[in-house]
Amino acid sequence: LAQREDARLRGVHVVSSVDQQEDPETRALESAFRRRCDEAGVRGEFVFDVGPVHRKICGRARWADLVIVSLNYPPQPQPVARLSSGLVTLIRRCPRPVLTVPYGPSTLQHALLAYDGSPKAREALFVATYVSGRWNVPLTLLAVDEDGVDASEASQEAAQYLESHGVEADTVETTKESYGTVAGSILVTAEENGCDLVLMGGYGMGRVAEAVLGSAVDRVLRESPWPTLICR
Repeated sequence: LAQREDARLRGVHVVSSVDQQEDPETRALESAFRRRCDEAGVRGEFVFDVGPVHRKICGRARWADLVIVSLNYPPQPQPVARLSSGLVTLIRRCPRPVLTVPYGPSTLQHALLAYDGSPKAREALFVATYVSGRWNVPLTLLAVDEDGVDASEASQEAAQYLESHGVEADTVETTKESYGTVAGSILVTAEENGCDLVLMGGYGMGRVAEAVLGSAVDRVLRESPWPTLICR
C-alpha cells in the first residue's frame, strides 16, 4: 500500500512497560521493520508506545489515513468473548478505517465492496471508488436483500456513484437466505469472483446488541482469508 501511494509508513509496537522496549526480541521487530521498508523503497519510521493497545493505536491514528493491524485474534463467536474483544474495541473507537490482515499476504488485485446504503457503507463506497480508480483494480459490488435493505436499490445507488467517478463494477445482488447470513454472502461472493480484498462498513448496532445477535463484521473477520477494510 505504501508503495502504491508513495506514502510514509509508521510502525507502532505497543508494550506494557518501558523496560520491554529494550528487550532483544522487541528491538528485533524494529530492525526487521526498517529493513523491509528499505528493501521496498518505502519511507518508514518505527515507534514504541506503552499502555493499552487499542487506546494507543486510536490515539496515533488521528495523524494517519489508515490503520493496518494483523488479524491474530479475530472476534470469537461467544457473546462474552465478543464483548471483551480488543479488535472490536479498536474498530469501534478508531477514527480511521481499519485494515485487518490475516495470516496470508494479498496482492490486492480484485476488491469486493459489500454495500447496504448505510452511512458506514457509504464510506466504504468512497474508499472502494478510490482503490479501483487509482490502482486500476477490478471491483465487485455486492448488495444483499435483508431486513430494511433493498439490494436492487442499494446496488443502483452505489453503481451511480461509481459511474460518476469513472469506475465500473460487476454487480451481484442476492438475498440473506441464499447463503444463510449477510456474512456468508460476502465470503462466498468474494471467493467465487476471485477477490482478495473486502471493503465494508463497520458495526451498525450497539456493542451489546451485536454481541447477542451476532455481526456480519465479526464473522467476516473470523473466516475471511483476505485483508478486510472496515470503514466507520
